[in-house]
Amino acid sequence: MITTGLSTTSSPADPGPQARITGQMNWQSLTLLTISSFGVQVVWSSEMSQASPYFLSLGITKSQMAMVLFAGPLSGFVVQPLIGIYGDKSQHPMGRRRPFILYGSICTIVSFFIFGWSQELASIFPVSVQKTLQIWLAVVALFGMDFSVNVVAAAGRCLVVDSLRSSDQPQANAYMSRFSGAASIISLMISYVDLPRLFNTQTSQLKQVIIFSTLTFGLSQLITFMSVRERRLTLVEETSITAQNNGLVDAWVELWRTWSSLKDSPIRSVFWVQLWAWIGWFPLLFYSTTWIGEIWNSSEINHPNREEEATRIGSFGLLSQSIVSFFSTIMVPRFVSKLRKRDRSNYSSFEDGGKPLIRAWLYSQLVFSILLGFNEVFSRDYQTAIAMVGLSGFCLAISGWVPFALLGEMITEITSRSQDENNNYKLLPISKNSDVPHSTSLQPITTQTVTRDEELEEELEQIEGVLSFKEDHLKSAGTILGIHNTFIVIPQFIISLISSILFRSLENSKQSDGIGMIFLIGSLASAVSVFMCWKLIRKVER
Repeated sequence: MITTGLSTTSSPADPGPQARITGQMNWQSLTLLTISSFGVQVVWSSEMSQASPYFLSLGITKSQMAMVLFAGPLSGFVVQPLIGIYGDKSQHPMGRRRPFILYGSICTIVSFFIFGWSQELASIFPVSVQKTLQIWLAVVALFGMDFSVNVVAAAGRCLVVDSLRSSDQPQANAYMSRFSGAASIISLMISYVDLPRLFNTQTSQLKQVIIFSTLTFGLSQLITFMSVRERRLTLVEETSITAQNNGLVDAWVELWRTWSSLKDSPIRSVFWVQLWAWIGWFPLLFYSTTWIGEIWNSSEINHPNREEEATRIGSFGLLSQSIVSFFSTIMVPRFVSKLRKRDRSNYSSFEDGGKPLIRAWLYSQLVFSILLGFNEVFSRDYQTAIAMVGLSGFCLAISGWVPFALLGEMITEITSRSQDENNNYKLLPISKNSDVPHSTSLQPITTQTVTRDEELEEELEQIEGVLSFKEDHLKSAGTILGIHNTFIVIPQFIISLISSILFRSLENSKQSDGIGMIFLIGSLASAVSVFMCWKLIRKVER
């Protein structure tokens, strides 16, 4: 058990030391457990605000940039499910999740520095290849950064699910959302400030942002790594070890097996909502900086430093979004918590079936769909464009909190429900000469009896089945979250592909509002996610 007020889950396959989180109070332990999300969001926010303008400054086209941004979905699609699977079965002395946090953090920092110093690294080679090499170094570094930060993010999410019971999951995810919101505000404020002028230095804005981001990222991961002591798995089924050693094929088979086991589960419905929701979100997150910058550029033709200033103005849109999102993560969970306490008695599932959470998600996606749908109205000047992106922060806060809170509750509820079912099985004494009815049938009545040994064996098999079910879901938390993240990254593939085709078709055209058209596609997808939320509410009510 944790030495604080929090409660942890425990596994039948884990006779080793118990999990511990440093801290004497509930909020202290939750802070130490979830602060890793702060560093992850700093890296992501810095990448969102700096990567697109940087690549455009290197001379690549928008359609090529859209293809480069495949790094995000590809890394999430490959890395996060595999990290969940291998982590679930890991017997590493440091635990199941912390090794991934450690090694992933090192790779993230190295990749980020290569990205920012690609010009200096390319200058080592002949002048004729320096420009091309700089572009390729930046692209490879971006892929490396996306892959490694996804490792850290996946391990951090799994660590929360592993360490806490269902009643603590919403609070922990609210902490993670608040840390993410605060990180976005700070990193985007850093991106917005003219750092070379502030510090009177020749070091570029991008490099100073990278220095800040890597220091913050490394410190936050170190705090979580040093504060949490995981339970080490010392008893793992032989089949699991075999699957672990057989490589990628078995990993994907494990993903499919877990996916199949979730048939008719509300967990699957959460996945489908996420798929459509993020088809809406990624256009705004990827292109809002460029969109606002282009609107500003159209009215500031004679500005001496148009490119850098456009990037800073565009970053201010994401900054306003982050500020709204941060305060929303503080207020919305408290409001929803009051609703849940009021309605809790109406549901027999995990407390209230999560219905207030899903309702909040539905309304936020509806508002977001309307905002994207009217992007043409907001694009008349850059101030209203910034206002639109800022208002979306309320919706983003809910989208970043609700699904993870729902999944955390659902996964741990499956485990606790299995334990309750196990407690209902009793081995009753049977007299040596008595027969026990084996089943009830609609066929013609016959005498069906079994021996005492056969009956005991069947009872034990039933109990063992429940125990196995419980253990499988405990150890599959990372796999389920990996599948969930697959449904988040697939929309990135879709949007990157659509964006690349659309931008390419408009390169030689006078029509320049390609980003606005992508926003309209996102609006339609968000409307579908609203319908999927409504279906999810219907499912948890039944």
